[in-house]
Amino acid sequence: MFSTLVKSYVHPTEPHCEMVTCRDVTGSWWKANGWRYNTWTSGPCPGKFNFVNEKDAPAPNVEHQTMGVKTADSMVDTFADVPIHCNSQGAKTRTIAVVNKLSDSIKLRTCHKSVDPVTGWACNHGGPDSEFIDCATHIQSGISAVLEIDVAAVTALPVLFAPSGAVDKVSNCYMTDLSKPVTMDQAWWDALQKSC
Repeated sequence: MFSTLVKSYVHPTEPHCEMVTCRDVTGSWWKANGWRYNTWTSGPCPGKFNFVNEKDAPAPNVEHQTMGVKTADSMVDTFADVPIHCNSQGAKTRTIAVVNKLSDSIKLRTCHKSVDPVTGWACNHGGPDSEFIDCATHIQSGISAVLEIDVAAVTALPVLFAPSGAVDKVSNCYMTDLSKPVTMDQAWWDALQKSC
């Protein structure tokens, strides 16, 4: 029988709270890393932190979440001013503003290649400079964010994620205009799927 432990830490200078949930405190990961959470408060984040900004699982039975504050009126999380990096290290970058009104979270996979008109492919199909450059974090639901992308990026492939963190849908078509702000909603998604 496993015992579950929940600990949280409210950042003193930023409007977010981190929370770790360990469902097996007898496991090797907690034995090796549990000391890092000794000063954290027992229990979940306070109720005002009502939005999961980021979630990861550093080990089986361990979940880490960064919580933010989102009001029903705003539909924009307090993390809106923090850029999301979607660029190669050392590359010249430009920015694009996005809003996620479509999915629990969206990940963009940027690419330096144009879409091949015959195959419909851009990245991950061989040739020079054909690797995807993934955004460092997902664009969470209701988030208005600024993405930093390589100047050389010409296409992006959106991937939608379910609340469980599993892939929900991968776009059939690439985004080919990375110069304008994008509101990622159902109308945008439907138009994108018809664009190739």
